[in-house]
Amino acid sequence: MAERTFLDLARRRWRWHVSEPFDAKVRSPLRALVNAKRTYRPVFVAGASGSGTSLLGLSLGQRFDVAGVIYETNFQVARTSHLYVPEIDDFASVRAYQDFMTPTDAWTREAGRSDLLDCYRRYCWGTSNVVVDKGPDINLLRARYLLDCFPDGVLLLIFRDPVANVEGLRRKWKPFGADPLSETIRFWKDIHDCWLDCAIAHPDRTLAVEYEALVGDPDAALGEIGRRIGLDPAKGQRRLIESPNVEGQGIRNVRGSRIGYVTDANTRARERLEPSAVREIEDALAETERALRTSEHTIRAEAGEA
Repeated sequence: MAERTFLDLARRRWRWHVSEPFDAKVRSPLRALVNAKRTYRPVFVAGASGSGTSLLGLSLGQRFDVAGVIYETNFQVARTSHLYVPEIDDFASVRAYQDFMTPTDAWTREAGRSDLLDCYRRYCWGTSNVVVDKGPDINLLRARYLLDCFPDGVLLLIFRDPVANVEGLRRKWKPFGADPLSETIRFWKDIHDCWLDCAIAHPDRTLAVEYEALVGDPDAALGEIGRRIGLDPAKGQRRLIESPNVEGQGIRNVRGSRIGYVTDANTRARERLEPSAVREIEDALAETERALRTSEHTIRAEAGEA
């Protein structure tokens, strides 16, 4: 696994644990006061880390009329909340990371709803009652719980070629790189099975989009998503931070607040793996991938249609 530099780690931790919380303390009280009695309809953007959740979440925020995009729910929710999750690299193993995020019997719908509404009220603005809540990994493991907390909420999954996704997980995050390949494979299957379970339990509140459909024809894929879950067009374009086209974690390839879609990421990820690893991943995850791609709730790459 390629190691990130000390400077990369320092910048990331500064952003999430110093800069972002300080910025929120400055502007959040006024927003929280204005939004004190407001409720929101969340669109829970879900997917494995590195699957395109940032791309999808920010694309929705630019194209549709939403009150805000909660970019990393696990960091932006109050640290005293049972929903808060430290960084992936703070965990000793994939299993420890997964267990920490998994709901328990002690989690109540009332507490989850209250904590998330507090978060939304601190970050949202405008008149829309829709908020995009992006939570890679966590929004899948907590899918049933989140939909129980918000009966009008929607679960929107983005998924990609599991070989490319597993490669990225192991290359970018320490617990996945340190554990055997089989552990990352098991984790990918477990979290995507959560979406498949939700598609059965809540068929009218569950939708998925192939990563390949989104980057191949973003207008068609996003248009279909908006139509299926009832989103209104944005009144104006949201400003995005400039980001160079360098592989890493989170959104990249942003120029002039426009997102550039990278179409060869899956191919390059596959090229980094030994053929034996590719076969192991494909053999283990073929059934789950097939279930995701053939679901009636999935927007596929073929002309961006379900």
